[in-house]
Amino acid sequence: MIVEEHDVVLLKDGREGTVVYVGKDPLGYLVEFPEDEGELEEISPDQIERVTWRIKEQ
Repeated sequence: MIVEEHDVVLLKDGREGTVVYVGKDPLGYLVEFPEDEGELEEISPDQIERVTWRIKEQ
C-alpha cells in the first residue's frame, strides 16, 4: 500500500489521523491525531489498516 503525505489513515487500533511526514529510510510516518489536540506520533507501515482519504490530484 502506498501512503503519501496528507493522506488520512486508519490504524489497526482504530484511530484515524493525517500523515504529515513520510520517512524514507527506514519507511515510517509521522501522523497527527485530531483527538489528541495535534499530537504527532511515529507510525510504522504495519500499523496502518488502510488509507481512508486522499487528496485528488488535478
